[in-house]
Amino acid sequence: MASSPPAHGMMPPHDERPVAAEEIGRSRLCGVRDFLDNVDGYITTSRFGHYFRLSGSDHPHEIAGSTFFREVRAGLTTFATMAYIIAVNAALLSQSGGTCVCALTDRYECDKIDSYVACKEGESTSKTQQRE
Repeated sequence: MASSPPAHGMMPPHDERPVAAEEIGRSRLCGVRDFLDNVDGYITTSRFGHYFRLSGSDHPHEIAGSTFFREVRAGLTTFATMAYIIAVNAALLSQSGGTCVCALTDRYECDKIDSYVACKEGESTSKTQQRE
């Protein structure tokens, strides 16, 4: 009889997963992967894991399928995503004139005002006055 799938579609913790004699597609990397799995299991079931309610920590409200390294990977991915979004948003806002002030209702008319164009291109008004 097959068991039901784990909650939230996540993989079950390492100790509940059936281990085949040879797992297909999993590189051993001279035992490094096994070492990291053991470290992950140790941290997950330690007091640290209990505090953060990681799977297998015997916390009454543990989060199914969460392990230390999985949470670290999720944090790094979130950080990289947010850093990219912040960098791209700043570039888009500066190129679109998002920080420049124009009181006209028709935004296309704002491009005819020299001070607005200078702000949009990142130039100060003193530089545009020196050119004229």
